Amino acid sequence: MGSKPTTEKIKTRTGQIACSHTPGRDAYCLVHGLGGWKEFFADAFGHPTAAELAVVCPDLLGFGSSARLGNGAAYSMALQAEAVVECVASLGFDRACFVLHSISSALLPALLGQRRASVESVCLLEGNLVEEDTEWSGKLAAMSDDEFDKYYSWLLQKPHLVLASQLRAGQPRDAVREWAGSFAHADPRALRQTAAEGYSLTVSGEIVQAVRGSKVPIQYIRGRDEREWNGAALLAELGVSVQYIKGAGHYMMLDQPEATYEIVFGKDERRK
Repeated sequence: MGSKPTTEKIKTRTGQIACSHTPGRDAYCLVHGLGGWKEFFADAFGHPTAAELAVVCPDLLGFGSSARLGNGAAYSMALQAEAVVECVASLGFDRACFVLHSISSALLPALLGQRRASVESVCLLEGNLVEEDTEWSGKLAAMSDDEFDKYYSWLLQKPHLVLASQLRAGQPRDAVREWAGSFAHADPRALRQTAAEGYSLTVSGEIVQAVRGSKVPIQYIRGRDEREWNGAALLAELGVSVQYIKGAGHYMMLDQPEATYEIVFGKDERRK
C-alpha cells in the first residue's frame, strides 16, 4: 500500500500551492481539471503500484486551498505550469511524470516548451485535444459577465448536477455531493479564465502542436467508451497510445480508481 500523504502549502514565486504528497523515488504529479481539486486523486495514494513512487497532487492557483491571485492578476496556464513545476522541485524532484486531467492538458504548451527539462513523461486523463472536448469550458468562455455571474451562483447551489453528468450512472449521491464541493473552493475568476484560455488553446491547436513537437513519452486514457471521437484519429496520427476504461465517465479516477491508477502508475506501452 502507498504511504499516507502529507498535506501542506508550498511557496512558489506566484503564490502558495496546497499540495498532498508522498515520498518516493520517481515523481508523478497529478493535476486536476476545471473546477477540480487535489482530493479528486485521493485514491492514488493507496494504490499498490504507487507504493514506491512520490505522488504529488497540487491544487492549481485559484482552486482548492491554493492561493488566490490579487490585483487583477490573470490565472494564465503558463503561470500555472510554472507554479506546479516549482511545487514539484521544492519536494526535491527535477523531473516528473505529469498526469493531466481534462483542461489541465492546456499546461502542455508551457510544460513541453520552456519547462521541457522538468517533464519525464505525460499521461493525459481525457485531456483536451479537440473542440468536442471543450463542451463545458467553451460554454463558460462564451458567457457575458452577467451570464457568468448568474451561472456561478447556480453552480454553487447545485454543483452535484454538473459533476454527476460526467460520472458513470449509479454513483452514490453523498459521494457526488462531496466531490462536487470542489466548485465552492474555486475562485470564480480562476474558473472563468482557465475555461477561456483552455478553450482557446484547444481550438487553436496549440495543445496538439505541443504534443506533436514533443519527444517525451505520452499516453492517453479515456473514461467513457470507445464511441466515435475525433481525438482518436488524431492520437493515432501522433503515435500516442490510447487506453479505454470501461464503466467510467470523464472523471475516471472517481469512477474506476483501481483501473485508472493501474494504467497511470503501471508499465504500459507509451510513445517511444
